[in-house]
Amino acid sequence: MSTKTNSPNTKPKRLKGKIRIGVLFEKGKLYKANAIGLLALPTSQRDGYYFGVTVSKRRVAKAVDRNAIKRQMRAVIRLEQERLNDLKKGDYMLIFLANKKIDTAQLQKSYSELLAQLKF
Repeated sequence: MSTKTNSPNTKPKRLKGKIRIGVLFEKGKLYKANAIGLLALPTSQRDGYYFGVTVSKRRVAKAVDRNAIKRQMRAVIRLEQERLNDLKKGDYMLIFLANKKIDTAQLQKSYSELLAQLKF
């Protein structure tokens, strides 16, 4: 039986569970870059990096567009996963802050800025 780790060849684990997400929003710290925000709650109790993505219905009304943005955000997380080794293990939520769809290059630039801001 093999266990998954967050090596560069595997994708980060998805953040799941109402309680864990609630604790993240309650106790986590928010970092902002142009189009996105990152809610972070590093803990030593986690066995890896758990990421969630969210797009508000108030910011992007159409579900098709919200789902496309979520796919973009997950792709950016996968592209930049080598930089996750600099982070502490814990729970993270990527929050879309713009009011309309943006291209992946802009999203990746904002994500890189966020990772640079994180200092634990």
